[in-house]
Amino acid sequence: MQQAEQHLHVAPGTFTSFGALLLFLRRRARLRQRDLALAVGYSEAQIGRLENDQRQPEVATVMAQFIPALGLTPEGALAQQLIRLAHDARQPAPSEPAPVSAYPSLNGTLLHQPTPFVGRTRERHHVGHLLHNAAYQCVTLVGPGGSGKTRLALQAATDAAPHFAQGVCVVVLAGVAAPSLLASAIAQALNLATNGAGDVLETVRTALHDKHLLLLLDNLEHLSAGVAVLADILAHAPAVRVLATSRERLHLRGEVVIDVTGLPLPSVSSDVETLVRNDAVALFWGTAQRAAPALLPTLPDLQAVARICHIVEGLPLALELAATWSALLTPIEIERELHHSLDFLQTTLHDMPDRHRSLRATFEYSWQLLTAAEQTALQRLSIFRGSFTREAAAAVVASDEPGEKRPGVLHLLHALVNKSMLERTSTAADSRYKLHELIRQYAAEHLAALPSVEAATLARHGAYYLALLQSQGAALRRSDQQAALD
Repeated sequence: MQQAEQHLHVAPGTFTSFGALLLFLRRRARLRQRDLALAVGYSEAQIGRLENDQRQPEVATVMAQFIPALGLTPEGALAQQLIRLAHDARQPAPSEPAPVSAYPSLNGTLLHQPTPFVGRTRERHHVGHLLHNAAYQCVTLVGPGGSGKTRLALQAATDAAPHFAQGVCVVVLAGVAAPSLLASAIAQALNLATNGAGDVLETVRTALHDKHLLLLLDNLEHLSAGVAVLADILAHAPAVRVLATSRERLHLRGEVVIDVTGLPLPSVSSDVETLVRNDAVALFWGTAQRAAPALLPTLPDLQAVARICHIVEGLPLALELAATWSALLTPIEIERELHHSLDFLQTTLHDMPDRHRSLRATFEYSWQLLTAAEQTALQRLSIFRGSFTREAAAAVVASDEPGEKRPGVLHLLHALVNKSMLERTSTAADSRYKLHELIRQYAAEHLAALPSVEAATLARHGAYYLALLQSQGAALRRSDQQAALD
């Protein structure tokens, strides 16, 4: 009964499909599918198809039959939302872009995405502005694995496609094994005949020199040693623009980098209407409803989703992987599982790339791109639960072996930031660093597998902060106590 009462206060805008709202209203009216079918002159099977969005509603019938049968008044907010959604179900939304197949493109259509694009409005507009500006030839979306770089790039490319005479060419690079094959991958995506003879790069340059084209290069991080090819192409093709996704910046002089991080986090104490408008909650809830179409947004469930968003720090892949469990678990149960193990975040969906079927696989892919020194540093930095300074990092990353040569801590921090494994924030006083909590947990597992190294790291961590407290002892007893604590 308490759950039913919570449903009564759901805002009309919570529902974005006719079927979901119809299901909610039928249950609220305490009607079985058979009861509603009899009231409106439909079969029970037809009601089921309407609720699953598998049948288009007749708007006139909705107004004349469904609204009275559901106990609604025609002028009420829920009735108006039901009518609007019935209209929407019968025609494409006006705000939808034209199908990308209508855009001229050297390699056909953009990659079709099976789920709606959620959020990232500011980043989407920013990318579009840069692509339309002749001053910027290369825009790189940089972020950790699972942050949604590819989805943002595809959406931005879809938005931008009508503004390029030759449209968009998508080059999927995840399966390209070596940097030396980058030019060949671009040539193949452009449908250029190389026949294994001649200079492939010259063929690409010749083909693109007079083209007005957007080249979308997806998953470029493992080919970074070959990015000089891009500089060469752009030097010979001034009207070509590159939009790249990578877990690390490309280090090209003309590159503009956009950091792609987690989605904005909701306030757990918000009401239903505020929570469903949050992008992170909307991404989770949309995925959950595809797994469990009968799921209804109650305040306790949405607050559990908000806590899940905080646990995974808004990481889109983590939210989607967690939400796929909704056919079996409630949001509260999913939240509980997330506290136990990273291995909970995985899926059996066949149309997900292998590296995205689990968060562990995503992090392992990133881990393999690190040097041995960077892996060691990341393991030891996982000891910090929260942000830390460069001096604190230097204390825990110090070598265990006398005389061992290793890159300086500043170079290691710089490399880990560039490879999206570490976040840097600045204050007026200094720079601080922080690991995404899920990356920290993954790195901590590697550290725990080396008990002696873990013990030594803990000892150095404790010694550093003990010395820091001792050095600040006098200040802690003066009026500037807060400054010392900061």
